[in-house]
Amino acid sequence: MSQGREQIDAKVVECREEGSAKIIPGELFIDEVHMLDMECFFFLNHALESCVIATNRGIAKVRGTEYKSPHGIPLDLLD
Repeated sequence: MSQGREQIDAKVVECREEGSAKIIPGELFIDEVHMLDMECFFFLNHALESCVIATNRGIAKVRGTEYKSPHGIPLDLLD
């Protein structure tokens, strides 16, 4: 297992133990979604059937592009 994956797994265990997160099969909540770039959005669009994404941005640039959209999320993911 890669070092990065081990760090992620350790953080998930830590969050579960302190009660700040829980794992619900089939659901994914992504906070600070405006920090994702187009590659991440492309992956999410193809890999997930449903997810909850959150951000506090208004109209913002999609990270890594010159496109502006509500919350910095590509328009095809918003409809």
